[in-house]
Amino acid sequence: MTLASTAVSGGGLGLRHWVLNAQVPVDYARCDPEAHVDQLAGLLGLSGVGVGMLTAADVTYV
Repeated sequence: MTLASTAVSGGGLGLRHWVLNAQVPVDYARCDPEAHVDQLAGLLGLSGVGVGMLTAADVTYV
């Protein structure tokens, strides 16, 4: 799918194979959010270029 995104990982305009919206703690302090998204994508078996978003909001029903 072609997406336009300002996400921390995979932002921009282009072909993307997956979208990940991950919940993080309110006090999230990692200095490498793009690497964190890549790690989460790998754990979920996602491959190719994707869009990864991190939020402290509850994503239970998203």
